[in-house]
Amino acid sequence: MRVAIIDIGTNSTRLLVTDIINNEIIPVLSTLESTRIGEGIGKNLEIKTQVLQRTLDCLNNYKDKCLSLDVQEIRVIATSAVRDASNRDQVVQMIEDITSLKVDVISGEKEAYLSFIGATSDEDISNDKDNLVVDIGGGSTELVSFSNNRLNCNSVKVGAVRLAENREIDNVNHVLKPLIMDIPKNFRLIGVGGTITSLAAIQLGLEKYDPNLIQGFVLNLAVIEKLYYDLSKMELEERKNVKGLQPKRADIIPFGIIILKNIMDLLNAQEVSVSEKDLMHGLIMEEFINKKSKYPSH
Repeated sequence: MRVAIIDIGTNSTRLLVTDIINNEIIPVLSTLESTRIGEGIGKNLEIKTQVLQRTLDCLNNYKDKCLSLDVQEIRVIATSAVRDASNRDQVVQMIEDITSLKVDVISGEKEAYLSFIGATSDEDISNDKDNLVVDIGGGSTELVSFSNNRLNCNSVKVGAVRLAENREIDNVNHVLKPLIMDIPKNFRLIGVGGTITSLAAIQLGLEKYDPNLIQGFVLNLAVIEKLYYDLSKMELEERKNVKGLQPKRADIIPFGIIILKNIMDLLNAQEVSVSEKDLMHGLIMEEFINKKSKYPSH
């Protein structure tokens, strides 16, 4: 069976096409466009029509790709920007009317849950520590752990795009603190999302993004702090030319790193393992793979 997942995020809209054979996920196509639906959303949390148009164009393009690849089922999810938008219902209706794609706006807790399922799906992940997954998105950040037979999913409204626009850097630590409730003492920190995968790609100096090199790469706190220092002192145009960094992410990457650094400081974590597999992979696991999850569904 060939399925596609489309994720409408605050910063980018992503497409993942996979074949499911004998309960195994075989990647066919993975791509993204920096549509930034959360741009200029402001205090009234309204998604502007001209901003939405980028996402509509992208979705129609993805739909055509899916048709050409003979995809049998398409699932579309929307996260932070659409979830929090004051005109959420109108935005979803417009997307569905123009693209004929049904959109599922998922909660922050569901987003956290799916990210955890995806990030911890690799069999080589160690079981000697409780896994703790951090997902830094454009509009929100999630932290998820599983301990004492319980899945703890926490989400807060701070992400790389949101922080870049409101510049409330001094308030970041305060906003992030609710994430660290019920955290296991002995944990392995796993990171997903564009900020963290970009840092791995930059550290590796990748001319072309390679998911196989990103998966499982370990970033230590000293390296993250050095990358933040180097990137934040660059002018935007210089940052756009950094190997491993998508040019359209250049303006928000320092703010994503600020969030990551603050979380690691709050957790007293010295390193984070990078995962290419996130909520999109988690959704496939949850919806299409016939394996009973050991985690309670959200």
